[in-house]
Amino acid sequence: MCPWWVMGKIKDWMVSHDVEAADLPFAFLVHEAISVTFAAATLGACYYMGPTRLVARATGRASAVTSMPASASATASASASVLAGARVKADKLAQAVAKVPGLKNVQTGRLGAALVESVVMRGAAKPVTAPGKLGLTLAIVSGRIKRRKQKAAAGEKE
Repeated sequence: MCPWWVMGKIKDWMVSHDVEAADLPFAFLVHEAISVTFAAATLGACYYMGPTRLVARATGRASAVTSMPASASATASASASVLAGARVKADKLAQAVAKVPGLKNVQTGRLGAALVESVVMRGAAKPVTAPGKLGLTLAIVSGRIKRRKQKAAAGEKE
């Protein structure tokens, strides 16, 4: 629960920026649309570019796994049960993807790797993207509020 004084500050900010309660669902939808678009773009970029393959190619290694330090390799082998669980989930993903008509030619192993890579990349970029998404949402909602004010002013002039 928010303390009462925080709710007061939020209300004061909303009043000072002419934000109405009806603007909040629109702002939420805009923010989520931006988030989904960014996630899909990142997944697509990782699927087609394959950052792990690019790093492996740049370092001259056969794969990124062989370029791991010994301590990371030991950690990876110690978590065999986690990897086995991941393989089961990857198989379920492959079965689900095979059922989608437009995705029959997708390489499921590559898609799984791209999913992991995109999650890591979005997590690493979050300090930049989170304020960016909020700023973009605020700009879009502010534009809507500005248009609403202009329509109201035009209605008063007539």
